[in-house]
Amino acid sequence: DFFQKTSLYIVNNNIHIPDILKTDTIPILKIKSLEKVDDEEEFIELIQK
Repeated sequence: DFFQKTSLYIVNNNIHIPDILKTDTIPILKIKSLEKVDDEEEFIELIQK
């Protein structure tokens, strides 16, 4: 397999996810303004939503 099954991929919301990844069981978390996340607390808050 190309990607680890135990991974979580976090990408900016405007990134296109290839169909090959959508068919796999890889969790992908899309965050609208990922580049604007300044600290760990803010990041944790976003991924828990």
